[in-house]
Amino acid sequence: MKAELLRRDGVIDLPELLTWRLVHTDGSSADSFELCFPTDSALFSALRGTRELRCVENGEVRFRGVVDEVESLWENSFVTTLCGRGFAAKLMDNQVEGAEFYTLDLDTVLSRYVRPYGVSAISVQGGPWRTQLLSVGAGSTCQQVLHGFCLHAGAPQPRFLTDGTLCIAPGKGQHTIRATDLLSAARRLCRYGVISSQKVIDLSHIATRTAEAPALSSFDIASHRVATRSGPFTRITERSARQRLEASAKNLDTVEVVLPGYHPAQPCDRVILSLPDMATDGNFTVTEVCRHFDGKSETTKLCLRAKEV
Repeated sequence: MKAELLRRDGVIDLPELLTWRLVHTDGSSADSFELCFPTDSALFSALRGTRELRCVENGEVRFRGVVDEVESLWENSFVTTLCGRGFAAKLMDNQVEGAEFYTLDLDTVLSRYVRPYGVSAISVQGGPWRTQLLSVGAGSTCQQVLHGFCLHAGAPQPRFLTDGTLCIAPGKGQHTIRATDLLSAARRLCRYGVISSQKVIDLSHIATRTAEAPALSSFDIASHRVATRSGPFTRITERSARQRLEASAKNLDTVEVVLPGYHPAQPCDRVILSLPDMATDGNFTVTEVCRHFDGKSETTKLCLRAKEV
């Protein structure tokens, strides 16, 4: 793995990496990286002007992101650790003014909330995506606006590919993983934060509607929420309530598997998992891929969620 730092005045090639970790997600959080490498005084001075990182392996870009933190340490030698996030950081770090849209399409969202903030490579499949009655709260981040639009419009959840391209498309890959392929596996049932129903109170018409998640009945979860709104934008709250129920249950049933070396699975890919000793068989969706090199060997950890709760 080669790493390059992108500055306004050019590119700096980093020395051979001692350790590294690259994390790619399905868009629910930012991708992230951590690199450790030997440093000298000249390189240390150059790090001050660093703003972006690019990692390349076998001629392919494996990560692009923004540098958030630089830490240098002297023990037996002078080493530096770089930490940062993927290009979602460009959208997360910028807030916008409030607005209410009666109609809104994806092109408008991209031109108003995405491209002006340094995200130019965009890949969209399907559509045309549009929605009605979308409210943007003052202080919302560009990331929140983009994700909110895609939820309301029924578009795939936005995520960033390894080369920094914003992707609004379903996952394509399909992989089969068996127990013999793994170094370790863990399954987790997390009930905390899962919402079973949400009541929406329309103050303008003194009416009440309730969104429920009947699929959670087998887990015996009782967690209720209440929201109020008036006027035509009550429809937003009703729609958001259903989406909030679905989002809260995404991490209810998850599996983590660790494989030796590099594995080609990417976020949003489908995985057919066969772990009979853990009573874990069926279809799962990749939510996070973590590649880690500890100085001796590489592993790939896949975080998976059940395709249906």
